[in-house]
Amino acid sequence: MWHILMVLSLASLAGLYATFDKPALAAYENVDAVNLVRDMAHYREAVIAYFAQNPGVYPRADITALLSANVWPSWSTLQHKHTLPRWAHYRDSDGMLYVYAASEPDVNLFPELMKLTQNSVLVGVYRAGDTTLYSPVLGDTGRKLPTSGSAAIPVGSPVWIAVDR
Repeated sequence: MWHILMVLSLASLAGLYATFDKPALAAYENVDAVNLVRDMAHYREAVIAYFAQNPGVYPRADITALLSANVWPSWSTLQHKHTLPRWAHYRDSDGMLYVYAASEPDVNLFPELMKLTQNSVLVGVYRAGDTTLYSPVLGDTGRKLPTSGSAAIPVGSPVWIAVDR
């Protein structure tokens, strides 16, 4: 009988603790989103720098080409880890660069992405069937997206457009 009472008491305490830890979990997810958005910004800058050095390359460059071009800062994790990044890119013939998540992120990046870019019309989400970029804040931005077959942007992926220099 005492064992059952102890198990129920511990289960109740664990449940109580779990309800108090929700703000900590939300804060952790926010930190994760901030880090992912910064990572995306570094990747975007590296891709812009790469295509500035290699203007004749279309439609994308693989990770080894980006690493050998030394476009990442020395402190970047991508400079030291030779793994595939969570980001991808596509460059069209007009020189527009589309940086996007290779797969839909586990956390919502849009609040932090919009904060970093100050609600830029160059940031949005790829939605199936859309031909223009959709912003969660601004709605349809009117910015042309590449065809789904050419860029293979996953549905729900954040997209950050740039013009190569």
